[in-house]
Amino acid sequence: GSKFRPLSAIGGFFQPAQYCGGVDNDCDGETNEDNSLNRTSFYADADADGFGAPDAPILACSAPPGFVCNADDCDDGEDSIFPGAVEWSCNGIDDACDGDNDPETVISVPTDFASIQDAIQAAGEGGTVCVAAGTYQESIEIYSSGITLEGVGSGESILDGEARRRPILISNRENISVRGFGVINGAGGSVRAENSANITLESLDISGNSSGSALAIYGTTNAVVRTVSVYGNLASGYLVEGGGVWFAQSSGSFERVQIVGNTVEYETSCVGAGMYVQASTLAVSNSIIAGNACIPSAPEAASASGAGIHLQGSSTLTLQNSVIFGNHVTMGSQTGGTVNIRVDGGGEALVAVNSVNANGTSDDITACGGWCGDVNAEWSLDYTDTWNNVGEEFPFADPTGTNGNISVDPLFMDTSSVDPSDWDFHLGPGSPLIHAGDPSILAPECTPSD
Repeated sequence: GSKFRPLSAIGGFFQPAQYCGGVDNDCDGETNEDNSLNRTSFYADADADGFGAPDAPILACSAPPGFVCNADDCDDGEDSIFPGAVEWSCNGIDDACDGDNDPETVISVPTDFASIQDAIQAAGEGGTVCVAAGTYQESIEIYSSGITLEGVGSGESILDGEARRRPILISNRENISVRGFGVINGAGGSVRAENSANITLESLDISGNSSGSALAIYGTTNAVVRTVSVYGNLASGYLVEGGGVWFAQSSGSFERVQIVGNTVEYETSCVGAGMYVQASTLAVSNSIIAGNACIPSAPEAASASGAGIHLQGSSTLTLQNSVIFGNHVTMGSQTGGTVNIRVDGGGEALVAVNSVNANGTSDDITACGGWCGDVNAEWSLDYTDTWNNVGEEFPFADPTGTNGNISVDPLFMDTSSVDPSDWDFHLGPGSPLIHAGDPSILAPECTPSD
C-alpha cells in the first residue's frame, strides 16, 4: 500500500524531488525552483518575432521575458525573417528560413523596362519581375501563369490608379504571386483576381479606392492573402456588396489581414462594408476587421447588414485569433440592421475560436450588433469574447460561460481615435483575455494563448 515518489540526495538526506507546477514538492517553502526536474528549454527572441535563436538555451519552469519555447529563427536580429514570413524574391535573403533561394534571373523595373506591363510580358510564364521604389501609374494585367510580381515594400513601390483605373487584374491564371506594393486610388476596384488558382497576395496596402470592392476575389481556388491592409476605401452605389473585400465562389485563407475603416455609401442596400463572403470557404486568422461603416446616401436607402462581415450562399467562414470590432451601421428606412457579423441561413457555417466580437454600433437600437443572422445557420463559438454590441448579440442561445466563451471588456490598448487605422488592439495590462484562449493553441512562450 506504499506510494513511491522520486527522491534526490541533498546534503546527505533524501528529500522528494522538486517539479515545475506551482507545488512545493520538496517541502522547502518554494515552488518552481531552478533545480526543478521537468524544466523546459527556452530560447532568446531578441527581435520579438515569436521565434527563438537556437544558441544558448536556458532551462526554466516558464519563459522569462524575451524568451520563447522554440529555436526556429534563422536571423534573430531581424523581425521580418522567421519561419512562415513573406518570402521575397528580389532581395537575396532567405526570409522564411526554409532554404529557398531567390531566382537567378529577374527582370527589373525601371532598369530593364520602364513599364511594369512590358516587363511582365517579357518575363513570360514562370518569370519574376522586380519593381524598384517609385510611383507607377499603370493598369496591370497578369496574363502569364507562374508570374511573381514584387515591389520593395508597400510604402515604396506604389501602383496609382489615379481614380480612373484598376491597378492590378489577374484573370484565368494560376500560380501567381504579387507582393510589396502600395495600391492606391483605384476605380472599379484596386486588386482583382478572377477565375484563377493558387494566387498569393502578400504585403500589400490597398487604400483610396473610390468605387467597387477594393480587393475582389472571384471564382478562384486557393487564394492566399497575407500581411495585407485594406483601409480607407469608399464604395458607393445602389446595392453594394463588400466595400473593402469581395470574396465570392472561391476558397482560400486570410492571415494577418487588416480590413479597417472602409465605408459603403448605399442608395438601397449595404451588404458587408468590410467584407462580403458568398458561396465560398475562407479561413481568417490573426486578422482585424474594424471600423467599417454602412452609410445611406439617398432617401430611398433601405437597409444595411454586416458592416464588418456578411456571409451568405452556403459559405463557411472560420475565424481564429481575430478581432471584429467597432463596425457601424446607419440604417435607412428599415430597422433591425446587423453590425459586426451577418450570417444568412442558406447553409452557411461560421466557426470562431480565440476571437473578439465587440463594440458594434448603430443608430438603430433594434439592430443586432454581434453574431447576427439565421438561427438555422451552423454556429460554433469557442474561447471567444462577445461584448458591448448594440441590441441583440446572438440569434441562438447565449454561449457565454460555455466552451471558454466570455463577455468582458477586452481592454485593448487604445481604441479612442476617430480614425480606426490608429486603433491599437494589443491587450492592455490587466486584460481578462490574457492567457484566456483555447489551451490547445499555445503562445510562443508555451503559455495558453490570449
